[in-house]
Amino acid sequence: MFGASFPGTDDTLSITLAEDSIISLFMVDDCCVSGDEFGLVIDGSAAAWTTSGYVGSLYSASATDIFLSAGAHTFDLTVTADCCGSGAGSWSMSAATAVPEPGMLALLSLGLVGIGFTRRKSA
Repeated sequence: MFGASFPGTDDTLSITLAEDSIISLFMVDDCCVSGDEFGLVIDGSAAAWTTSGYVGSLYSASATDIFLSAGAHTFDLTVTADCCGSGAGSWSMSAATAVPEPGMLALLSLGLVGIGFTRRKSA
């Protein structure tokens, strides 16, 4: 799990993935000041939050199931509404998980069919 606090108006995270992956959860919480809101840009494109809104008076947002191809990626977190000039908050991202390759799924299916065929012949 990655995570940090960002005291300014911007924060950038760069990661390099060896294989296609899905980021299961990227979450932002406004830790201290009510009225701040945040935006997420991944590799230069704005990402839509899956959920966002206020918990009490503090902003919270999350993005789920973000697909990333193998290679380098940049996450830019920006303050889109800064109530009092502090822009303080925190973010976290769950570890990337591998996406199954289509060939692997085909081999799994073929293996299950083979097991079923063998069991049927032996019965």
